[in-house]
Amino acid sequence: MGSPWDHQMRGMDFNAKQEARMIRILCKTLNQQHSEACVEKVDFDLLAVFLMQEMHWNIHIRQLVDMVLDQFGPKAHPLGEPLPEPTDNHKKPIAPRTPLQSQIHHAALHVNQTINQHTQELQTNPNAPQPFCLRYPTYEKFVEYSISMEKKCKLLPKDKMVVLLDEAGRCVGVAVRPDHTKEDGIYLSPPDRALAGLNDAIKNCNWNEAKDKILYSEIRDPKPKSTPEELPSQNSATPAQQSKLPHQPPNRKPKAALPPEASETPAPKRKFNPDPPNPKPTSGKAKKKCKTSKDVEDNNNTNHHPNPLPPPKPQLNTKGKNTISYQPYGYGLGDKKSTGMQDLKIQFTKSAPPQIEESLLQGRGIGWRDEPSVEPNLPDPQKESSNCSECLEMVNMRNELRYQFALSEWINKAFLPQSVEVAEKAVEYLLANGSGLVRETLRCESNKILASRTISLNTQVTTHRDKKNALLFDADFFFGNHLGGELLLPSLGVACHGLHGYSFHGPLRILFHGVAKFYFPPDLKEKPRRYSVAFWSRESSFSAVGRYTAYKDKEKKV
Repeated sequence: MGSPWDHQMRGMDFNAKQEARMIRILCKTLNQQHSEACVEKVDFDLLAVFLMQEMHWNIHIRQLVDMVLDQFGPKAHPLGEPLPEPTDNHKKPIAPRTPLQSQIHHAALHVNQTINQHTQELQTNPNAPQPFCLRYPTYEKFVEYSISMEKKCKLLPKDKMVVLLDEAGRCVGVAVRPDHTKEDGIYLSPPDRALAGLNDAIKNCNWNEAKDKILYSEIRDPKPKSTPEELPSQNSATPAQQSKLPHQPPNRKPKAALPPEASETPAPKRKFNPDPPNPKPTSGKAKKKCKTSKDVEDNNNTNHHPNPLPPPKPQLNTKGKNTISYQPYGYGLGDKKSTGMQDLKIQFTKSAPPQIEESLLQGRGIGWRDEPSVEPNLPDPQKESSNCSECLEMVNMRNELRYQFALSEWINKAFLPQSVEVAEKAVEYLLANGSGLVRETLRCESNKILASRTISLNTQVTTHRDKKNALLFDADFFFGNHLGGELLLPSLGVACHGLHGYSFHGPLRILFHGVAKFYFPPDLKEKPRRYSVAFWSRESSFSAVGRYTAYKDKEKKV
């Protein structure tokens, strides 16, 4: 059997003309899919959920809106409008001083409008249905709602693009079906190109192929595996797992925790027709003969044995890693250079009712003008491993996934043009003023605003939200010979197909997402492969550029 690359062009060999041609074909395909897309309205309010999760666990949304508008004013502050010079005795309201404060203010203005419209509607229609933000008015209530919806996720159509809209008509996600087009025998189809590159990477890097148990089945398990976890106290939140949520009060547990891997309750153990034992040999010679692979094959081909033996499953490597990440620009975990680079959350007083703690509000007063304890630094490339083979394969994957990078970029440009414009300006600054390494690295990236990637093999992930990511549409692509493995979006009450070539693009900083149990056909002759490839960017990478430029501008004025 030949290599999938036989007579095929590798991603590294694309020239500028071929790259431009690929982009034209991609945009044409996206336009065609979008014209035929299924538009699904979900029960959700993107800005209300964002406001609650960035502010407090159990303060009512009406109170949150009042506090934010009291602090930052009842109207929006246009981009580029000069802000008043902060002073120690400057009174409220003050303009937002950080991107996060501005985003929170923007969300509060829209949620306030939603609440006011509902109040006016009640005057003419006392039975008017409540908007999402009033039915689930705290983040605690929203999480409980998400838990309940995991058991009811509706599977979206698989034969067309699906655009998900919240109750206000805002796009909260796009599910894209694969494009299996092959052209002139020169190019593999985009999913097959990605799969071939991923298989090469796993082979050359000797990854762990079976960290989680590999399941072989002909039918989908109606109750995917799930393991509820306890919810921690208020101050123990971390970004990855849903069981570690922000602002959670101590000694408070919902009736169930978001399962890490699936949308339903724990499944009973299933039997997948285990291999029948060999017939007991009558002699030592027969015993020796039954051990040969030829006789196992003959036994499978005979019609005399009532339970023919299945073909032996391939031996899988169970050592090493099964996930790797790479950031062309960013900060490492615990990196001292990241000190002061992130936008800080708004803090609250301990009084009842709680109020915004103005003394801890980032950018308040004139303290920001003082010499910082750590000079701001621009982000640099970060990699999880210094292993030579893995570094080589990450470069190869950047080239073989060029179609997927372009798809992610153009979906962001289509649905989030203003956010993309801001992110592109930050990247342009890095290209002009960053270190030699980050500038050289960025020039090789095709999607510079979502250049970070995480590749996982045969991994069941915990239901979570990526709370450190930027407010762009992150991307999750799926490749392999698996079945099942739907991407679960319990916050929206839907599930997207996770088969070979499918992808989802959405604000995964806000949306809870997980993966249903995946499995493989019993007669699979190849090694079981289920890949997840995620594209993302950290919020701190973009906020750091703003802080660095402000610091340099201050130096010029001194």
